[in-house]
Amino acid sequence: MEQSMNTTWKRSGIRDTIVVMGVLLGLLTLQFVVPFQPAQILGYYLLIGFFPVEAVVEGADSGILFYALFGVYVLALSLIGSVAATVFRHRTRDSELTDWRFGVAGGLAVTGAIALLFSVRTLLSGTEPTPVFVGLVTALVLFGLTAISADL
Repeated sequence: MEQSMNTTWKRSGIRDTIVVMGVLLGLLTLQFVVPFQPAQILGYYLLIGFFPVEAVVEGADSGILFYALFGVYVLALSLIGSVAATVFRHRTRDSELTDWRFGVAGGLAVTGAIALLFSVRTLLSGTEPTPVFVGLVTALVLFGLTAISADL
């Protein structure tokens, strides 16, 4: 029984990580493919979340190191989103939901958290209020979509 339960957890974790990564890469793709600015905001926040990594690692702004670090960054966000998906799966009211919805909820939650952190950082730096407002609204919309996706 213990072995079966462990295998199930591994499968759902891998599946959630793949779905979250697909959501994150889809949002990044929207930024570069769709010329409609509101569709580009989510990918922009994911890129902004990478800036502190670039600032810490010297020479990370170009070349192979940039792509390697960005891949690790997306993988780390996917793993965090996978943990969130597992939490959502255990807290949901509807046990009949398809499993991929929890991965989508995890990806949206991670992106919403980055938007919220951006807003707080911008608010504390004392710059203009428009980016703070856009970030807060985006975070609230993403958290709302997360709740809808996971039926929380």
